[in-house]
Amino acid sequence: GFWRRDIGAACRRSKRTLVPSEMQAGRVWCYYKNNLENLIEVEMTSALAFLFVLGVVVGFHEFGHFLTMKLFGVKVIRFCFGFGPRIFSAQLGETEYRVSLFPLGGYVMPLQKDLPEEFKRFHEPYYPERYMEAIAPWKRLLTFLAGPFSNLFLALVLYIGLFWIKGLAVPTTELQYIFPDSPASQSEILIGDKIINVNEQEINAWEEVVLKIKESNGKPLRFLLARNKETISVTVVPKLDNESGESKYVIGVSPKFNFVRKGIRSAANLGYRRLSEDLKQLFGFIRKAIQGKASADSVGGPIMIYQISSEAARQGFEVLIFLIIQINLSLFLFNLLPIPVFDGGQIYPVIFEMLTGIKPSKKFMRIWQMVGIGLVLLLLAFTTFNDIRRMSVK
Repeated sequence: GFWRRDIGAACRRSKRTLVPSEMQAGRVWCYYKNNLENLIEVEMTSALAFLFVLGVVVGFHEFGHFLTMKLFGVKVIRFCFGFGPRIFSAQLGETEYRVSLFPLGGYVMPLQKDLPEEFKRFHEPYYPERYMEAIAPWKRLLTFLAGPFSNLFLALVLYIGLFWIKGLAVPTTELQYIFPDSPASQSEILIGDKIINVNEQEINAWEEVVLKIKESNGKPLRFLLARNKETISVTVVPKLDNESGESKYVIGVSPKFNFVRKGIRSAANLGYRRLSEDLKQLFGFIRKAIQGKASADSVGGPIMIYQISSEAARQGFEVLIFLIIQINLSLFLFNLLPIPVFDGGQIYPVIFEMLTGIKPSKKFMRIWQMVGIGLVLLLLAFTTFNDIRRMSVK
């Protein structure tokens, strides 16, 4: 009764006079209670943001496959978000719609000759035209391409929507966010500070701040900041960052943005240009990775996606949408690579069949898939190890 009544009363600033031991216990309980509530709120936000990001990206990808199969008359047995044990399912028409425990992907199960054991009861001997193998190779190719190109289309639509509804983001010299464990977080810089000059050189645009940090080569920078009608001088030492795929100096801050709304035609033009620039950067990163020039620190897995999703959710909905765009583009490019298990593992055998008229044998496809599973497990292990190492360093 004491713990619930007296300590709870202390938290609520009860009028009853508390003895010193009760007051100390009350302060301790209030501290842990408030911190626990904050922790639960943060983790709930992080989990919801993570599920929202994956739900949009994976759901739209699989819907592309699903829609194309339906268009070509292929029977779809199951549309599933996630892997592992079933959480929820509903049978609508001839298709089961399922949500599984692990939200790290999804799949669409079409009617095909070599079905897994649990699906063999769905064979349609009297309707051979409804099998995946029955449709023409070019239709199968379009079906496999529909997933990654759905992600590309979604990224374009989201970009256009952001520019049209929210507007073009124009960075200011006022600071909106300070990243944890960054040089800025260990200095006297605060959110809301406005950068007036760097090393006694006047600053008029955010691009000038980025250039000063980039050219610092890790040497200390003296920032003159405007804060509450006062000016404050702060010295920060930039650090070298490799997580973005290229080495650059950063201090760990992001600016406040002013948004300039655009008409639908201007938004479409801006969205297309921004999408093209992002794709060029992604292709450049892949080229560097093949050449062995890309940093392994820039590669992340599920843990990194979770962390970035939670950070994006705290910075605002438009930042979360931007993250969804970037993951869509990564998924688009990744699924075009000749990696078995993913769409690329189906695309290139079909292209080979269209060019030569020879369909790859079942034995080849089985080995091809096993190699793909091995590569994916290695990639998952590597990215998870990277995520854990990154967390331990921080």
